[in-house]
Amino acid sequence: MNKAFLFRRVFPLLGILSILSFAAAAVWAWQSSIVYSHNSRYGGEAESGWHRGQVEYSGGKRYARAGDDNVYWTVNQVAWIFQHASSSKRPALVYHAFKPNTNDCSKIRVMSKGYSWSNLPMWDFYSKGCGPARDNEVRFLIYGWSSLVAQRLYYIQHLFEDTAYPGTKTHAEITTDSYWDVDPNHWGQYNDYHCKFCVVDNSTVNPTNGVCPP
Repeated sequence: MNKAFLFRRVFPLLGILSILSFAAAAVWAWQSSIVYSHNSRYGGEAESGWHRGQVEYSGGKRYARAGDDNVYWTVNQVAWIFQHASSSKRPALVYHAFKPNTNDCSKIRVMSKGYSWSNLPMWDFYSKGCGPARDNEVRFLIYGWSSLVAQRLYYIQHLFEDTAYPGTKTHAEITTDSYWDVDPNHWGQYNDYHCKFCVVDNSTVNPTNGVCPP
């Protein structure tokens, strides 16, 4: 296991100095970065952020890492959340791993909660998708929505595994969205698609005119 991979794996156990080191490492390590846009505003969506990605190899396995940072909500968006949220309704930031330019599951699949990190208040992990196989969707559920602060910068990060490797290097896309998550079945009442990056052979890249390489 390489040192960079190990550092991120044990990140939740580290103190404040490690947090600062992690932030610095994440800036230079990303292979692709794309700023949020908006597809379907609903009032409580994140206003902006950066969606970043990279391909990693460790222990004979291939991974795709997604990490969003500088994510923030405006005063009006936080007010909307406070007005509409409840014990059964909450905001969420969401990743999907798809085949390029589709809504179909690829061989890039979700790993466990232990491979997710965030500074969102009282966040929890929920995954779904792909039938009986490993999931392709990760939701960072913001149960501490009443502690969201307008203009404060938040981050999320998750590690996905290429379940087809070493047989092949799966090409894929990983999207990022704002969701309005509703219990009891975690129904996405609203969603605002922000952007995606593309997973290619040994790196991630930004899409060209919204399109990923096949």
